[in-house]
Amino acid sequence: MLGVALLYVGAVLFVNGVNLLGKIDNKAAAVMNMFTGSLTLVINIIILSKAIETQMFYAAATGLLFSFTYLYM
Repeated sequence: MLGVALLYVGAVLFVNGVNLLGKIDNKAAAVMNMFTGSLTLVINIIILSKAIETQMFYAAATGLLFSFTYLYM
């Protein structure tokens, strides 16, 4: 499931780059950022709930950094 989230992260990086060039509207880029941020937030909360059992908090923490970055953008 994390691989799917990383595909969306790659797509949103491309959209943000095109947005910085001025080729697309800021609102269109914001929709993609919100979708990707929400998707990765949900996935990482699931990973965090499983990390309590397996002691893998680092993976969830780094994924949450992606989430909050795109929700902030």
